[in-house]
Amino acid sequence: NYVIRDHSDKILFNELILIGKNDSVEMNDMIFTYSDKSEHKRKYYDPSSFIDNSNIERIKYITEKIASEIDVLSLGRVDYRYFKDKLYFIEINTVPAFSMTSDIGEICNLHKIEFDKIVKLFHETIN
Repeated sequence: NYVIRDHSDKILFNELILIGKNDSVEMNDMIFTYSDKSEHKRKYYDPSSFIDNSNIERIKYITEKIASEIDVLSLGRVDYRYFKDKLYFIEINTVPAFSMTSDIGEICNLHKIEFDKIVKLFHETIN
């Protein structure tokens, strides 16, 4: 889940992406390796195809609370594992990759968001 937060604690962007491996989103005990992305084993999915809307909204809410509590400014990524309707917190990445080929670029592709729009939002938070 990627979040962009400005200096006034306003959330400018909060969107999810579901990442699977080897054409599976059930990753209860699998992990990603460094070579998974370069070998195209990571697959990106629209979360609404696998997670009901109430849980998507719950994930977004939790992400916003985390970003606010730890004072994430600009861009942050909060990683979760969602398995059998249970949400497990994994980590917070306050300096995630930011390019059209990174996870944020895949979010833009899946949700039909112009990447330039996200760049502008991100830029606004660092001035």
